[in-house]
Amino acid sequence: MNEEAATFLRDIVCLLPGVGQKLDVCRKHWLPEPPPTTVLFSEVGGAIAEQLDELADDVCLRVFSRIEEGMISVDAQLRTAVATGLVEAMVTSSDANRELWHKIRRWFGPCSLKHAEAWRGFGVVEGYRAQPPP
Repeated sequence: MNEEAATFLRDIVCLLPGVGQKLDVCRKHWLPEPPPTTVLFSEVGGAIAEQLDELADDVCLRVFSRIEEGMISVDAQLRTAVATGLVEAMVTSSDANRELWHKIRRWFGPCSLKHAEAWRGFGVVEGYRAQPPP
Protein backbone atom coordinates (compact mmCIF):
# COMPACT_ATOMS: atom_id res chain seq x y z
CA MET A 1 0.00 0.00 0.00
CA ASN A 2 1.36 3.41 -0.87
CA GLU A 3 1.58 6.41 1.45
CA GLU A 4 -1.54 8.13 0.05
CA ALA A 5 -3.69 5.07 0.77
CA ALA A 6 -2.14 4.61 4.22
CA THR A 7 -2.80 8.27 5.07
CA PHE A 8 -6.39 7.91 3.92
CA LEU A 9 -6.92 4.91 6.22
CA ARG A 10 -5.33 6.76 9.16
CA ASP A 11 -7.64 9.72 8.54
CA ILE A 12 -10.73 7.50 8.57
CA VAL A 13 -9.57 5.63 11.69
CA CYS A 14 -9.15 8.99 13.44
CA LEU A 15 -12.75 9.85 12.57
CA LEU A 16 -14.15 6.37 13.30
CA PRO A 17 -12.01 4.69 15.98
CA GLY A 18 -13.90 1.36 15.82
CA VAL A 19 -12.68 0.91 12.26
CA GLY A 20 -9.12 0.44 13.52
CA GLN A 21 -10.12 -2.78 15.26
CA LYS A 22 -11.66 -4.15 12.07
CA LEU A 23 -8.50 -3.34 10.16
CA ASP A 24 -6.38 -5.07 12.81
CA VAL A 25 -8.49 -8.23 12.54
CA CYS A 26 -8.20 -8.12 8.76
CA ARG A 27 -4.42 -7.69 8.90
CA LYS A 28 -4.06 -10.61 11.33
CA HIS A 29 -6.20 -12.80 9.09
CA TRP A 30 -3.87 -12.20 6.15
CA LEU A 31 -0.60 -12.78 8.01
CA PRO A 32 2.19 -13.34 7.12
CA GLU A 33 1.32 -11.28 4.01
CA PRO A 34 -0.25 -7.84 4.13
CA PRO A 35 -3.87 -7.80 2.96
CA PRO A 36 -4.63 -6.36 -0.46
CA THR A 37 -5.37 -2.65 -0.25
CA THR A 38 -8.86 -3.07 -1.68
CA VAL A 39 -9.65 -5.64 1.02
CA LEU A 40 -8.69 -3.17 3.75
CA PHE A 41 -10.75 -0.43 2.12
CA SER A 42 -13.67 -2.84 1.80
CA GLU A 43 -13.53 -3.42 5.56
CA VAL A 44 -13.70 0.35 6.04
CA GLY A 45 -16.68 0.67 3.69
CA GLY A 46 -18.57 -2.08 5.47
CA ALA A 47 -17.82 -0.50 8.85
CA ILE A 48 -19.05 2.91 7.69
CA ALA A 49 -22.29 1.37 6.45
CA GLU A 50 -22.73 -0.48 9.77
CA GLN A 51 -22.10 2.62 11.88
CA LEU A 52 -23.86 5.21 9.73
CA ASP A 53 -26.93 5.51 11.96
CA GLU A 54 -24.72 6.17 14.99
CA LEU A 55 -22.60 8.89 13.40
CA ALA A 56 -23.18 12.59 13.99
CA ASP A 57 -23.77 14.69 10.89
CA ASP A 58 -20.44 16.50 11.27
CA VAL A 59 -18.59 13.17 11.36
CA CYS A 60 -20.50 11.94 8.29
CA LEU A 61 -19.62 15.14 6.48
CA ARG A 62 -15.92 14.69 7.23
CA VAL A 63 -15.90 10.97 6.37
CA PHE A 64 -17.77 11.39 3.10
CA SER A 65 -15.72 14.46 2.17
CA ARG A 66 -12.62 12.35 2.63
CA ILE A 67 -14.17 9.61 0.48
CA GLU A 68 -14.83 12.14 -2.28
CA GLU A 69 -11.25 13.41 -2.01
CA GLY A 70 -10.07 9.83 -2.46
CA MET A 71 -12.28 9.37 -5.51
CA ILE A 72 -10.78 12.40 -7.26
CA SER A 73 -7.21 11.92 -6.04
CA VAL A 74 -4.36 12.07 -8.54
CA ASP A 75 -3.10 8.86 -6.89
CA ALA A 76 -4.43 5.94 -8.94
CA GLN A 77 -3.98 3.37 -6.16
CA LEU A 78 -6.02 5.49 -3.75
CA ARG A 79 -8.76 6.16 -6.33
CA THR A 80 -9.01 2.45 -7.09
CA ALA A 81 -9.06 1.40 -3.44
CA VAL A 82 -11.71 3.96 -2.52
CA ALA A 83 -13.90 3.07 -5.51
CA THR A 84 -13.57 -0.71 -5.70
CA GLY A 85 -12.99 -1.30 -2.01
CA LEU A 86 -14.74 1.28 0.11
CA VAL A 87 -17.58 2.63 -2.06
CA GLU A 88 -18.52 -0.75 -3.51
CA ALA A 89 -18.57 -2.31 -0.04
CA MET A 90 -20.92 0.41 1.16
CA VAL A 91 -23.22 -0.15 -1.80
CA THR A 92 -23.15 -3.92 -1.35
CA SER A 93 -23.91 -3.49 2.37
CA SER A 94 -27.06 -1.61 1.41
CA ASP A 95 -28.29 -4.02 -1.29
CA ALA A 96 -30.92 -5.58 0.95
CA ASN A 97 -31.69 -2.36 2.83
CA ARG A 98 -33.20 0.41 0.72
CA GLU A 99 -33.31 2.79 3.69
CA LEU A 100 -29.59 2.37 4.28
CA TRP A 101 -28.89 3.01 0.60
CA HIS A 102 -30.79 6.30 0.77
CA LYS A 103 -28.84 7.33 3.88
CA ILE A 104 -25.52 6.48 2.25
CA ARG A 105 -26.49 8.08 -1.05
CA ARG A 106 -27.34 11.34 0.69
CA TRP A 107 -23.75 11.76 1.88
CA PHE A 108 -21.82 10.86 -1.26
CA GLY A 109 -20.16 13.60 -3.29
CA PRO A 110 -20.69 13.71 -7.06
CA CYS A 111 -17.85 11.39 -8.08
CA SER A 112 -18.54 8.90 -5.28
CA LEU A 113 -22.24 8.88 -6.08
CA LYS A 114 -21.63 8.33 -9.78
CA HIS A 115 -19.49 5.27 -9.02
CA ALA A 116 -21.90 4.01 -6.34
CA GLU A 117 -24.89 4.24 -8.66
CA ALA A 118 -22.98 2.50 -11.45
CA TRP A 119 -22.02 -0.30 -9.06
CA ARG A 120 -25.55 -0.51 -7.70
CA GLY A 121 -26.82 -0.86 -11.25
CA PHE A 122 -24.33 -3.60 -12.10
CA GLY A 123 -26.24 -6.79 -12.72
CA VAL A 124 -29.55 -5.08 -13.39
CA VAL A 125 -31.29 -6.69 -16.34
CA GLU A 126 -34.43 -5.06 -17.72
CA GLY A 127 -35.35 -3.46 -14.42
CA TYR A 128 -34.55 -6.53 -12.37
CA ARG A 129 -31.77 -6.49 -9.82
CA ALA A 130 -30.57 -9.85 -8.61
CA GLN A 131 -31.29 -10.22 -4.91
CA PRO A 132 -28.81 -11.70 -2.47
CA PRO A 133 -29.59 -15.28 -1.47
CA PRO A 134 -31.75 -15.69 1.67
